[in-house]
Amino acid sequence: MKKILLCVCMAFSLVFGNINCILADCEEDIMPLGEVLCDVFGSQHKLIKRGITVIYDKNTGKILHSKSEEWSIYTCVCGICVACEGEPANKVPLRYYYEFMSSDLYANGYGNYICYVDPKTKHFSDKWSIRDYGYYFYYE
Repeated sequence: MKKILLCVCMAFSLVFGNINCILADCEEDIMPLGEVLCDVFGSQHKLIKRGITVIYDKNTGKILHSKSEEWSIYTCVCGICVACEGEPANKVPLRYYYEFMSSDLYANGYGNYICYVDPKTKHFSDKWSIRDYGYYFYYE
């Protein structure tokens, strides 16, 4: 019976795509199960430090973290961005960080950026890379 159910699930996902998408209510409900692939580099995101950022709540426009707090901004050419307290390119842990897409990032001149994030996406890591997601941090 387990083999039959497994075959049905596999056939279903081949025909209709990722079964997680079908079972979830919306795209935000889908949590990655392990490594997240980069559209450009494959198994890792090469996140390059771009400068510092002011972080705004994308829902209310309220400032979450000001420039004086010096949150670093890292971007991958695929569009993934990470704003973090730490300096992972210097092997200093990320500490608190946000992940978002480059469509929510705006250059403000001279290595200063503004980004808009969903405050519910704030994470914490005491590591300087996030291998589970293939995130590696570099200087340009």
